[in-house]
Amino acid sequence: MNRKRPLERVVSLGLAFASSALLGACGEDPAPWLRQFGTPSSDEAHSIAVDERGNAWVVGVTHGTLPKQAGAGGGDAFVRKYNAQGKELWTRQFGTSSLDEALAVAVDRWGNAWVAGVTYRTFPHQVSAGGKEAFVRRYNPQGRELWTRRFGSGELDGVTALAVNAEGNVWVAGDAVRGSGTESLAPSGQSRGKSFVHKYDSNGNLLWTRELELHRRAGALAADEEGNVWVVGSIQESLPGQSVASAGRSPRAGGFVRKYDPEGNQLWLRQFSGGRGDGAFSIAVGEMGNVWIAGFIQEAPTGQAGEYSVLVQQYDAYGNQLWNRQFPGKRRERVLAIAVDGIGNIWVAGHTQGTPAGQLPSDAFVCLYDVNGNELWSHQFGTPDFEWIGSLASDRRGNLWVAGVTWGAFPDQPRAGMKDAFVLKYAR
Repeated sequence: MNRKRPLERVVSLGLAFASSALLGACGEDPAPWLRQFGTPSSDEAHSIAVDERGNAWVVGVTHGTLPKQAGAGGGDAFVRKYNAQGKELWTRQFGTSSLDEALAVAVDRWGNAWVAGVTYRTFPHQVSAGGKEAFVRRYNPQGRELWTRRFGSGELDGVTALAVNAEGNVWVAGDAVRGSGTESLAPSGQSRGKSFVHKYDSNGNLLWTRELELHRRAGALAADEEGNVWVVGSIQESLPGQSVASAGRSPRAGGFVRKYDPEGNQLWLRQFSGGRGDGAFSIAVGEMGNVWIAGFIQEAPTGQAGEYSVLVQQYDAYGNQLWNRQFPGKRRERVLAIAVDGIGNIWVAGHTQGTPAGQLPSDAFVCLYDVNGNELWSHQFGTPDFEWIGSLASDRRGNLWVAGVTWGAFPDQPRAGMKDAFVLKYAR
């Protein structure tokens, strides 16, 4: 992918965004900001969500004890809330004596947050099936826990995605060795790990479960105001009624996108493939039920350089593909997150081992596309060490937040440990 504005060093990060003619002046929006945080051990930011006031919620895992918090042991999950100016409002660290991770977060229009993740032990007042299990927890805007729900089969259950709509309904996607749903997408006679989608109401009551018996996990979820939900991911075999172009080699992995109505009925299913290692890892929904998916292809099409290629697609509400963009990368370029802002721009983010300005070994990048899939702007940033993108979120005004992990130290930010979490805000 062509990096139009490679950054020599992130020293000028805030100035680069504030002065960008493309992004415009900040106006009434707060200035861009960057926060790096952690403990003397290892800390990761996995997901971020933004409410209507511009507050940012970031979740992840810490292997130490965050300031003014109490560690439970092993690795703990955390939730942190920032205001629009980047001031920390509160942090919650929680867990068991084993490993606990918060992997996804979503916020409703009232500022309540849902957090999903995994645990290897039992939370207080919960009953465990044993082994690794998934959980969903709800917080109010002040950080008070409202309820927690755990679920699992007793064998290797995990959460990969979370979505919430204006009604306060929440959808969770993940993986389980043993399934509990009513539906399977696997070829007949095959028994593999199963992916699932759960729907809960605002009080934590389970409404329905749908099971996708896939070779690979469901990667992301998105929901609209009407209660429709989309799930994307990757699969090895052809799904019912679908075909995978394999260029004469079998098997080949393919990505898929699937839409359910509010009652959990499938509305449509699409599968795509362009080469080995295809996968869709993020999805965003916009107006009129249009959706955008982002992922990568391990082997680029003939004539395109790059060990991985970036993939961005748009579908309408009925599953018709409106456009498909594929960009050759510079050594293992992966898109891991996508967001659509209130003015119709599409943002994608990921990490790359490309080498503009000598930045190695791995940097983060963010790209901006218009509604037709034309690249408008791109930005690569990092330290001399590794950076990894976990998630991004946008608001109605076109501001953007990125959360991830760094093994280095950003300018004017303290390095806490071996690897730290970070949150970066781009101000429109």
